[in-house]
Amino acid sequence: MTQICDGLLLKAWQIECGYTTLDQFAKAKPTREQLTTIATRIIINYTTPALNHETTIDESESESDSDASSESGTDAEKSGVQPSVALPQTSSASSILSDDDIAYQNLRLLTRDLLYLKELIRAISDGDIGRVEDFLPQLTMMFGGAGGNNYCTEILHFILDLKHVCIKRSDQTGD
Repeated sequence: MTQICDGLLLKAWQIECGYTTLDQFAKAKPTREQLTTIATRIIINYTTPALNHETTIDESESESDSDASSESGTDAEKSGVQPSVALPQTSSASSILSDDDIAYQNLRLLTRDLLYLKELIRAISDGDIGRVEDFLPQLTMMFGGAGGNNYCTEILHFILDLKHVCIKRSDQTGD
């Protein structure tokens, strides 16, 4: 599953950065702002459910956002640092695939869910129970929506135990 997610995200980067290979993109030495813009477009265009045609971001909207920020005097502008390379015009997801395409919509949902899975795996690997706890409501909804009622019920019981049983025990022991 994580390999599928990695492949989907790499393809999204390749489409959004506008270069034929990611090596060419890396050699262009994009700025932090350019990387952030591309990452934002990927999140919106590839990992969120599109409810209508206005949910995708294309290059023209990104340019108008950067124009507005340059008028307000960004840090890069104040320091005199200019982007090292201009990114080529991209053919974003909105021009490649239609939001009416059911397979494309399902791919967006799959990518979103796989990102949740990757983050959950990372949180468990790091031993960060707080991050794991943050994911439990999303997992509950995902299992409930997919018809996994037993998993949904078990996670709800686990949340209840975490919130009420474990807290009461720690209060009683003074931890």
